Amino acid sequence: MKALLLHPFESRNLGDKVILEGTQNLLFTAFGEYQSHLCDLDRAINDESYLRSFNWKGVDLLVLSGTPWLWDKCHQSLKYQVLEKILLLLPEGTKKIALGIGSCFPLATNVMEVYLYQKDDAGRYEITRLHTREKLYDIFSKFDLVATRDILAYRILQSVGVSAYHSICPAAFISTVKPKLSTGTFPYRPLLVFMNPFDGVSRESCDRNFIEDYIQFQKWFKVQFDPVVATMDPLDRDWCEGQNWKVTWLQTMEDLRSAIASSSFVVSGRVHASIPAVVLGKASYILPQDTRYLTTVRLGVTPILTWSDMDWSSCADILAKSMGNLAVRGIIKSHFDFLVDKLRQVKEVGA
Repeated sequence: MKALLLHPFESRNLGDKVILEGTQNLLFTAFGEYQSHLCDLDRAINDESYLRSFNWKGVDLLVLSGTPWLWDKCHQSLKYQVLEKILLLLPEGTKKIALGIGSCFPLATNVMEVYLYQKDDAGRYEITRLHTREKLYDIFSKFDLVATRDILAYRILQSVGVSAYHSICPAAFISTVKPKLSTGTFPYRPLLVFMNPFDGVSRESCDRNFIEDYIQFQKWFKVQFDPVVATMDPLDRDWCEGQNWKVTWLQTMEDLRSAIASSSFVVSGRVHASIPAVVLGKASYILPQDTRYLTTVRLGVTPILTWSDMDWSSCADILAKSMGNLAVRGIIKSHFDFLVDKLRQVKEVGA
């Protein structure tokens, strides 16, 4: 079987590599040995000739993976334009699966009312909302299997008439093999994977006060808990270095596993630092920035609000709580087995 995996695999954000490993583990379990061809989403967006370099003949399966796919006016994005081109280039009869479809909307909003159901005074859908709904249906109704990674993404697709399953992020399916650590290499301290919301995809939906509170909490946490500080993106690393912080840019899965394995617990705004932490048996805490944090809570990751009117000192109590590792493993196994079964059904139908 020849499978084309559409994913930002050349990304400098380590989170994309976390998703990729989990996705590939899932596909290998479902299909065994198969020909995997990687199509880099970011390169396809920026290089018009890139897609023409692929041999589209004989592609049996398209796998859509990684990055959020549902946000306000997402249908206008270059990501969707690339996906539409690929759907046209695929041979007739190619099976299509989408894994880990997620949402990325601002916090504290009625997303369904504001971004999906908004109507004018005559009761008609506001035109951009209508176009979004139409495009989501046009794209995802072509897929043989759609699995979402948060409940909001699931409800959105259901509302526009797309059949989907509500599962978990493929990042939860990464290898659980822990690295061997040299004695004294890492101190057994909390791990803060720093994130600056201003450099993220939701920066336009985060006002200045939110961003300042978000960063101030991480500064407070650094003073109170003396964590090891790391980042998963070079822009975040540059910010930390500008504060004269000692910081490590985690660039590989081995880097991430080692940092988590040597920590006492993990705090981050990064979804794909929080999920590997619970997979590796650590207490994990997410600093919500947008609706992507919903991806983590099903796995027992604890949200910590960073609003300035919150009493951050209460975090000392929060950090003593977490879902048991056996419960987390049970959730991951049940979703893994479910998706493997669905993937095999798709293959059997196409055989």
